Amino acid sequence: MTAQELNTEFVEVKDAAYRYAASMLHNREEAEDLVQDLYEKLWGRRLLVRKKGFVPLVMVSVRNMCMDILRARRSEELSGREAEEEFLWEEEKEREDMAAIVEKLVERLPQREREAFHLRVVEGLDYDVVAQIVGVNESAARMACSRARSKIKEELVKIMDYGVEREKDR
Repeated sequence: MTAQELNTEFVEVKDAAYRYAASMLHNREEAEDLVQDLYEKLWGRRLLVRKKGFVPLVMVSVRNMCMDILRARRSEELSGREAEEEFLWEEEKEREDMAAIVEKLVERLPQREREAFHLRVVEGLDYDVVAQIVGVNESAARMACSRARSKIKEELVKIMDYGVEREKDR
């Protein structure tokens, strides 16, 4: 891939890569740094990079780099660093608006479901691309998105009912 082609292709995917990294890392500055580091790596290997499959290459690279950062964070926490204080769910739903509640619900999903949901719903990628990025087959990507939607819907119904027991739940 030529330098101009790399620049053109990367500009088209960099915002999605940043949003994906930010959704995984929950830190905008780290996400910005990660995308910049990825660009530098791609630049150094631009003669080996092909135009076909560039988006999955970038997104899989972002995922792998995020996983490395998350593993490093976990090992730091295990070595004695204090974990961030978590808010109780009851306090959050009193203070947060609906968007913040949904965001929290998405954060609580298992990692594969959270990633598939983000890539499909937020980024608007097709299931076959989501499957490539997450490293599963297309039906597993569809199932992960479906489970994520179901879990979010179930939790929102609980919140909206304010703990009121419904007839079928008795």
